[in-house]
Amino acid sequence: MTSKLLRSALAVAGLAGSLAGGAVEAALYNSHFDPIDVVSFEGNGRFYIDDACLLADDVYSGSFCNARLEFADLTLTVEDSPPDVGDSGDVHFGMSTDIISVIIEGGELVGVNSGLIGPSFAAPCTGVVCGTPWWVQWEAPTTPPILTFDSLASVPGDSVNLFAGSCFSDFRLSTPKATSDGFCSPDERPVGVAFDVTFTRIPEPGSLALLGAGLIAAFGIGRRRAQR
Repeated sequence: MTSKLLRSALAVAGLAGSLAGGAVEAALYNSHFDPIDVVSFEGNGRFYIDDACLLADDVYSGSFCNARLEFADLTLTVEDSPPDVGDSGDVHFGMSTDIISVIIEGGELVGVNSGLIGPSFAAPCTGVVCGTPWWVQWEAPTTPPILTFDSLASVPGDSVNLFAGSCFSDFRLSTPKATSDGFCSPDERPVGVAFDVTFTRIPEPGSLALLGAGLIAAFGIGRRRAQR
């Protein structure tokens, strides 16, 4: 009984003090937040660029260079998932012409700015990766800067951004539909960003054929000389 009376007295005293003093004292608040880079991923993309755009160093529009993404394959893992879940999957993106610009230096492709390419679904997959639509986007610094979908979330330097989102069977429905025939919308910010971005030229099939023919001819000439 004594403790209850003491608590009541303290409460009354506190109320009286706040009324007498006017303003309430300051308080401390804890704010919890999560990083956006919760997904780790790696992979490869293959781009086609017209030869004419490789002749001079410049920033060219994707349409001028007939630039396109032939395909992209990613392997991703959700890092903050429980160890016993193992959320992961492989995502394949098909051909896309949504290339905003390409950057040429030294006659080689060194940077790509693209729109959001997708959506695509992981298969095979486990955990939350399954049924989630994914988008991929290449970004590279340019002068002047080119504004892309996530320009507010952009970071300096070459990067490949991975976006997750949701699909809906109808605009009026709020329940996600995890199939590719529904309306799909990406989140505003990427869930993963890769900075180790490189571009390596791949010989055209015609060039490989010429190289092979040259090697065969050289082998034949060397063999005839050895027989003399």
